[in-house]
Amino acid sequence: MKILEAISSKVFHFTKLSSALSILNNSEFKLGTSMLNRENDLSNHHNYYLSTSRSKFGTYHTDEKQIRFSNIYSGVMFNLNGNYYNNTHKGFPISFYSPERRKTDPSINEFEDRIVSDKPTLSIGGIEEIHMIKCW
Repeated sequence: MKILEAISSKVFHFTKLSSALSILNNSEFKLGTSMLNRENDLSNHHNYYLSTSRSKFGTYHTDEKQIRFSNIYSGVMFNLNGNYYNNTHKGFPISFYSPERRKTDPSINEFEDRIVSDKPTLSIGGIEEIHMIKCW
């Protein structure tokens, strides 16, 4: 039996407002580079990736510096159709935090699905919803 790696059918990408405006104006996500050894291993040796989450809530979306210094948590949540990206790109679940880190900090509840590519951009065709988030 062959195991097919894929991302979840619904995934979420959180970013700051200026990045969201760039994504929408250019009709593409600019992907992160996986040139660092750890990122390259996590991206299964693809050059670029988009981090998404299987959960709307969790450690993955927390911008700790913004919360700590301004007491404001804001940004844009893209709700994405994972099946759309599964048909056009490779993707798979990853665990960014090591088992040792999760033992010392069990509050970490990150559930990441990573879309990988050998190109630096990704179509926005899989966007289903866009939400502005601002909390004081």
